[in-house]
Amino acid sequence: MSPNLIAEHDKILHWPDSIDMDSGHFIWLQFASNSGRQYRALLEDYHNEMAMLYIRDELSDKHIASYVLSFTPTPPPDFGSRIPQVESAYVDVDYQLGGVSTAAYKAVIEHYGAVISDTHQTEAGMLLWLFGITKDNSIEITLLTVVDNELSFKTSETGARYPYQGDIQAMQAVASIIWGNPDNVELTDPLHLGFRPTWDDRSNLVLAAMKKDD
Repeated sequence: MSPNLIAEHDKILHWPDSIDMDSGHFIWLQFASNSGRQYRALLEDYHNEMAMLYIRDELSDKHIASYVLSFTPTPPPDFGSRIPQVESAYVDVDYQLGGVSTAAYKAVIEHYGAVISDTHQTEAGMLLWLFGITKDNSIEITLLTVVDNELSFKTSETGARYPYQGDIQAMQAVASIIWGNPDNVELTDPLHLGFRPTWDDRSNLVLAAMKKDD
């Protein structure tokens, strides 16, 4: 369950052949990246342990990204009964670094109320949590511990949670205790992360992002 770093974690998905909007298993989501690029996403959710998110670029109508969501961990009461974990992601090479994933994560948070980090995270995943989601003041990121697939808030000795909201530097300061790299995967450029992942296992931690109340 940890956000341990791995080298590869992409899975190419294909747009579903049949879309029955009347079934209640498909929902259209509209969102834009920070650059203003518009996207149309199809969420396929049968309300079991898995869901898929397919994204098209509105301008080209090209299927440019896909995400697999799982709902296996039991979240704390604050997060409701069913919170997605992004288990796998694929973004077309022409659209990488364009803010698609950050916009997609925000759309998932808007729909479900929260999202938790992947079991394993690539450099791109760490960058998304550090410099993408964290910038949004309407979203709060916190740490959760994992015990027997049950999630609970990680707290300090005084019982306080660890919230990060619109404060990248505060999250960077503790990043080395969040992200582990026990397999010693070579990083492309550790300097652009602003920290070095610890070589220790962080299998008892995940990150969670939830929508703040207005």
